[in-house]
Amino acid sequence: MFNGAGVFVVRACILNLQYKLYEACPAKTTSGFLCKRKLSEQRLCSSCGHIAKNPIDAVLFLLELQDVMDKECRQTTTMFTNCGEKFIGRKASEMRMMELDGDGEGFAKILGSFVGKKIVAKIVIKEKDANWGGEANSLPQYDWVISSVFVPTTEADADDNGEKQKTEGGSS
Repeated sequence: MFNGAGVFVVRACILNLQYKLYEACPAKTTSGFLCKRKLSEQRLCSSCGHIAKNPIDAVLFLLELQDVMDKECRQTTTMFTNCGEKFIGRKASEMRMMELDGDGEGFAKILGSFVGKKIVAKIVIKEKDANWGGEANSLPQYDWVISSVFVPTTEADADDNGEKQKTEGGSS
């Protein structure tokens, strides 16, 4: 377990990969980007206050990673829509359609193909807020968020000490 905040490049193996689809806020922020915060059941965004008539699909991935060098070091990380869609190769809306069409098993197979793969990930570790979602936070005091990731094409890339920075995915 890491006891500090910052940005780190890690080489890891994916032990487990899960996802959660949700409806997100389509409103634009002052910076021009979509808000993409999770909406309540009433389609209200708790971040910007927008009531969404046409929410967008978004996805949250949870990855359990194992350090390539130190097999005892394991950590659960999150990966949000932008990075996750590029990494998996599917849009959140496609994932939603696969679920609605009853092809959840097909998508589970796609996700399963990533388990056991070595990746190079840029992880942002930041301190958590005292409250999250209105509840006292009983989780560890740090958030681990993958901001970019790539699957090495060769063992040499996988064993590189982070000197080469090939990344796929965007910021979350």
